[in-house]
Amino acid sequence: MRKSTYYCLLLLLFCSLSATAAASELYVSPDADVGLSTILQNAKSGDVIYLAAGLYEEEPELYPILIDRSITLIGEADTVLSGVPFKPFFQISAPDVTIQNIDFQIKRTGILNTGDRLSVLNCRFFLADEKYRVSSCAIWLAGAKNCTILDCDFRQCSIAMAGTPLSEQSQGRPVLTGLFEVGRDPDFFTTHTVQDNTVNGKPLYYFSGEKHVNVPEDAGAIIAAGCENISIRNVDVSNASMGLELAYCDGARIENMIADRDGIFGVYLAYSDDAVLKDIVCRESNHGIDIRASRGVAVLNSRTVGCEQGIFLSFATDCVVDSCSVTGGGNGFFVASGARNQLSGNTIEASSNGIYCQGERDVLVCGNTFLHNSTAGLRFLRSSGQILANSLLENWVGVLVAESGPITIWNNRFDSNQCTGLYLRDVTSGKVTFNTFEHMGLADLEVEGSLTDMLILEGD
Repeated sequence: MRKSTYYCLLLLLFCSLSATAAASELYVSPDADVGLSTILQNAKSGDVIYLAAGLYEEEPELYPILIDRSITLIGEADTVLSGVPFKPFFQISAPDVTIQNIDFQIKRTGILNTGDRLSVLNCRFFLADEKYRVSSCAIWLAGAKNCTILDCDFRQCSIAMAGTPLSEQSQGRPVLTGLFEVGRDPDFFTTHTVQDNTVNGKPLYYFSGEKHVNVPEDAGAIIAAGCENISIRNVDVSNASMGLELAYCDGARIENMIADRDGIFGVYLAYSDDAVLKDIVCRESNHGIDIRASRGVAVLNSRTVGCEQGIFLSFATDCVVDSCSVTGGGNGFFVASGARNQLSGNTIEASSNGIYCQGERDVLVCGNTFLHNSTAGLRFLRSSGQILANSLLENWVGVLVAESGPITIWNNRFDSNQCTGLYLRDVTSGKVTFNTFEHMGLADLEVEGSLTDMLILEGD
């Protein structure tokens, strides 16, 4: 061996031993004057921090507790961390972090992780109070790869996977919850190890890169990534963070599913094409059925009740939502930034906006019934498409169209809308023909701004 090579090997060995020797074992207890957040600020990569048993509450911690170096946290039996409202407990940016044997009482988020190779082992996550359920999540894996979650128990919460946190580069890309991109890299979803976990006492199933999957009916929550022809039938994935999350899955068939009171989404598809969702029921979830960056998805004969967003499509193309029922909540449907989608034969009742289309191209809204929506039955903003043969009954405004075109509004029935039947503002190129208006509160048709290249004909 040449001397230079020999000395290089000795130097590498010395550096490795020095790094190992520099790692420390640190201890923290819930009654100490120095909190865990302070210990972490002074820790070095490779340190192991042991948490004594007891309840760790807000004082003297600083939330979110940042972990920006590769450390290991190990709790004793009955080590309980209680979070603060609407903030993550741990915000992890470093790779190779391990968290083991800790109970989390979450009040929005337990762990928000953007670092690769996170390991969460034998931990328990509990939603501290029902009032924190909306947008709650035990573990976010956001723009992270090769993470491991083993032997964990989730109660009224679960895991969610997404892309990187939002940045200037996120402009124009599909995004999620105002925090993350949906995730343009399949490895954010497919490279993890998620095994032997439970949600509300039932198995959390994770599938990656499999074909012809039949999901067992005892699922408590389901995550599938990079799969083909996955079949999900007769499951109840209620009281999770995401009841069902599919990413980069083609040809899924989902039938007879219940997804109630899920903190983020009941049913969520991202970059998943040619799926059929039939007979899905979502009650009081944040978003009931959420389809993002997907093509050729059919949502049929499904129902949402009391969801903040009942059925949500973003960057979806050539999708169909037909014969569904949406009752209560914020927006019954929210449909944005997609193309050639069809919303037909649905009943949308007692929401703020029945259907809100924003930035859609060539959307078809036909044969729907809009009833008792407090802002508008159909709100159409910066969109183009056809509004055909709908019934708009007892809404505040029947149809509101603004900054849109080309558009066709044909053969719709407006009856007993409290303010205005049809409101048009700054509409370019279109036809309003053969609609009927009865018993409007203030006006059948109201116009503001400019109408350009429009044909308007009265109905009978």
